[in-house]
Amino acid sequence: MQRVLVIADPHYSTDSGLGDQKWDPNKKDLAQEFLDKWDIATQNGLRSALEAAKGYGPFDLVLSLGDNTPGHNERGIHTARAVEEYEKFRSVISEFFPEVPFTTALGNHELGYNYDTGAASRLLLRAFNWMPVPGAGINSSSLYICEDYVGPDFQVIPFGDWRILVVNTEIIRESKSGRHESSFQAELEGQVLRQYSRILDVIYRADPGKLILAGHDPKVLAKEVYPLFKHYGRKPALTLAGHVHFRTMGLWHQIWRPGLKLHVVPSTCRELGRLPRIKHKGFAGGFGLLEMGSEKIRYRTIYVR
Repeated sequence: MQRVLVIADPHYSTDSGLGDQKWDPNKKDLAQEFLDKWDIATQNGLRSALEAAKGYGPFDLVLSLGDNTPGHNERGIHTARAVEEYEKFRSVISEFFPEVPFTTALGNHELGYNYDTGAASRLLLRAFNWMPVPGAGINSSSLYICEDYVGPDFQVIPFGDWRILVVNTEIIRESKSGRHESSFQAELEGQVLRQYSRILDVIYRADPGKLILAGHDPKVLAKEVYPLFKHYGRKPALTLAGHVHFRTMGLWHQIWRPGLKLHVVPSTCRELGRLPRIKHKGFAGGFGLLEMGSEKIRYRTIYVR
């Protein structure tokens, strides 16, 4: 039996300042007070999850589904400070599991993300004192810095006959956004086509029924990647995603796509789980435990208070 510890959305942050986030400039004092507490909450949340996970080991791999750190101002990991913050996150993983290999999917905070998608989104963001960031989103710097400091944007991880297929959901989503200048748009679309080709090759060659799909954004996995499996009349044995932080947010995609076994791994930063009126375990922080035998797999969500 081989075990994989799965974490998602740690947002591990240190010394956050207003220049690193998308806060309303008219409420700086409130925003900075929140950021100071947020740093402590994300650090404690990650450590609590990893400490609890030690009781379920030993593990053969620690797999993160992305958004390990905040990145810089919704433009991803493309500054020296953002790289340093990511290295601090990695040191915490190594502190708890020094002998266990670590790998990660790339999330929107690694590569960049633009929240300014429409009037409804802007109203919601405004309610939380967030402001759309001009120029936010994926960029060439974050793409290549991630390759150097974080890891590959496409991975096939073998475990006996099982394969964990880790895809980059962010380039797929951003390639459809229409926000980029023509040269970078062409670069994105080229990367997406290469990734699709590699995914199809893995699906075609792998043992049927022994593929596990993993990535950051559950919507992209369900809407864009899952149909590639159906093209060959196959389906992943399990799909693991993060991004939306709460397990219950993944149910919608399963309703509309029968046969898709999708699990959203709860975030370790567990921001809503700290509010007194939100105590349901679907909103608490936690991690995933993936166990693979010769013929069967089992996935469990473990919640940490």
